[in-house]
Amino acid sequence: NPCSESAVVQVELNKAANLSLELLNLMGQQVLAIPAKKVNAGTHHLTLDVDCLAPGIYIYSVIADSKKINRKMVVE
Repeated sequence: NPCSESAVVQVELNKAANLSLELLNLMGQQVLAIPAKKVNAGTHHLTLDVDCLAPGIYIYSVIADSKKINRKMVVE
């Protein structure tokens, strides 16, 4: 799903964790980040302001304690 101004990543946690998000370009350089924050179990929405980024494909990583999930994001 392409985005152009902001992107919202929904995360569902089954227990409390330190939650953070990193956005990387295809060269592996971090271009945006949401610092780690202790959150409770449940649904969380992480919002990234992507209007400052060049159009293209990016990889975002959601990190909850020691678990990391990577997904693709397209910025228009």
